[in-house]
Amino acid sequence: MKCYFRIALLKLFLKLLIISSLIFLAACNQYYTNQNIEIKEDGLIYKVGQTNPYTGRIIDTLQNKVVEYDVVNGMKNGEFRLSSIEGIVSVYGTIEDNRNIGEWKYYYPNGQMESIGNFNHDNPHGKWEWYYSNGSIKETGTFLYGNKTGTWYRYSWEGTLLSITMYDEGEKINEVKFNPRKSV
Repeated sequence: MKCYFRIALLKLFLKLLIISSLIFLAACNQYYTNQNIEIKEDGLIYKVGQTNPYTGRIIDTLQNKVVEYDVVNGMKNGEFRLSSIEGIVSVYGTIEDNRNIGEWKYYYPNGQMESIGNFNHDNPHGKWEWYYSNGSIKETGTFLYGNKTGTWYRYSWEGTLLSITMYDEGEKINEVKFNPRKSV
C-alpha cells in the first residue's frame, strides 16, 4: 500500500511540475497562447495589435492537448509537438512555411509508436509504417506526393501477413488477402 501511495504522490508531483512549467512558459515574452495572437486575412500570424507578422514560439491547447510550434515572420516553421497535459507526446514533426515536411511521428497514449513517415509540402511522401499499440507492425507502404503507390502490406496484431495490395497513383490495382490459420 505504501508503494502505491508513493507512486500516486510522484504522479501528482510530475503533473503539477508540468502544469507549472507550461504556465511559466506561457507567461514568457517569447511564448504566446491564442489569446495574444491572431491570424489575419493574409493567412499570417500576428501578435494582437501589431502590424508586423509574429516571430516566436506558440503554446496553446486543443481538445485537452498542448500544441507547441515555432513561428517565423507569421508562418509556422520549425518543430511541432502535440502532447498531453502530462507531457506524453502524441505527434512530433517539422513545419516549413505552414507545411508539414520531413519525418513525422505519431504515438499512442501509452507512448508506443503509432506511425512514422515523411511529408513533402504537406503530402505524405516516401515510406510510411503503422503499428499496433503492442508495437507489432500493422501496415507499411509508400506514398508518392500524397498518393499510395507500389506494394502495401497489412499485418494482424500477432504479426501474420493479412494482405498485399498494389497501388498506382493512389488507385488500388490489385489485392491479395490471406486467411491466417487459427490455432485450436
